Amino acid sequence: MRSLLITVALFVTTALSTATSGPFLQVKQTTKNGNVQFIGKNISHQPIVAYVVVAERANHRSVWHGVYSGLDSLPVGQTVKLGEIPAGSVTDKLNAFVDYVRLADGTTWGNVATDEAKEIAARFAQH
Repeated sequence: MRSLLITVALFVTTALSTATSGPFLQVKQTTKNGNVQFIGKNISHQPIVAYVVVAERANHRSVWHGVYSGLDSLPVGQTVKLGEIPAGSVTDKLNAFVDYVRLADGTTWGNVATDEAKEIAARFAQH
């Protein structure tokens, strides 16, 4: 019973902390020197070989992506600096989300809504 309670508690904590993330790539944002910085962390059980993350507000959109080749990847538990955007005003609503992730075993996740994500997904489909 104790292990069941621990599992449930970990699931709830993960779900709450990944609101702008996916099940494989957690995105955290911090404000520093007038910019909002975005850091991605591989929270899956496999290395990540590709990702696309979007940050947008009313007058700004940034799309960051990474594609690893050969034996290179984002290892489990490791982080990557995705990018940064100007902090903007307090009234500017900032929406950030993971659009696409591909793991080393071929598992994918995301809506694949951006042109960048579509292009990267198509590149892997050709192999």
